[in-house]
Amino acid sequence: MTVKTPLPGGPVAPKDKHAATNAAAWAIIDADTSARRSKMERLKAMRLEQEAAEAQAAKAAAKAEKAAATRAKKAVKA
Repeated sequence: MTVKTPLPGGPVAPKDKHAATNAAAWAIIDADTSARRSKMERLKAMRLEQEAAEAQAAKAAAKAEKAAATRAKKAVKA
């Protein structure tokens, strides 16, 4: 006579399957959210850095233009 042994995990109730699927889905969603937030923060930092550099360049260009205009006025007077 042979004795049947149950499967290693045994039968799984539908409720347990649902809980496992739900936990896996939320883990994926949370990982996705975390990745999206870090990407957004990185891109925002890059954008702010670029805007600051552009503002700095605009100030330098305006200063150079003003200096050139001043030199031109002095050259005309002389």
